[in-house]
Amino acid sequence: EDTFNGRLKNWELGITSLSHLESDAVHHSRRQNHLVEEMENSLLITIPEWNEVSFLQSNRDARCVPGHFLIERGDAPYEFSYGSANSLWVL
Repeated sequence: EDTFNGRLKNWELGITSLSHLESDAVHHSRRQNHLVEEMENSLLITIPEWNEVSFLQSNRDARCVPGHFLIERGDAPYEFSYGSANSLWVL
């Protein structure tokens, strides 16, 4: 798209963090070469508020509707997307 709107807020909570994202539709790919400096295992818990999200990791395809959550490995390649404006929380 020619334009993209989004807003990201992040709070550090000791050894973890909480993020809130509001944005237009996105498709995000985290590839192996993006993980070169990853030294530790990490998990992400994503909770969509407005619309369904799609998540693909390790040949597993998941869809998550508002009010439910996904648990993702942050230290492994993945693809994440949603087709319309969304709001989501990530711990």
